[in-house]
Amino acid sequence: MGHRRYEAVVLGKQGELLLLQEMWNSAREVFTKSLEIAREIHLPELVAAALYGLAQAAAGLGDSEAARENGDQSLLVYQEIHNPKADEVKEWLENL
Repeated sequence: MGHRRYEAVVLGKQGELLLLQEMWNSAREVFTKSLEIAREIHLPELVAAALYGLAQAAAGLGDSEAARENGDQSLLVYQEIHNPKADEVKEWLENL
């Protein structure tokens, strides 16, 4: 699990950089890989982070339905684990 966790974290950070560069398709690909790994090794915080990244990438691509769906899923996971990042995601969704 150790190296897979680091892989998911690194992919998430790479995805965040791609979002900043507005490279939406690349960000979506990277967050999809991160989400796969996070689900495989049962790390809800990383699942939520990848879903939030996917939501932002979808919004950048103009896919409001996917943005809302992934954002809602991210919010739900963050709320389930009582992570303060839920507030950021909730605000982002309100402004979508």
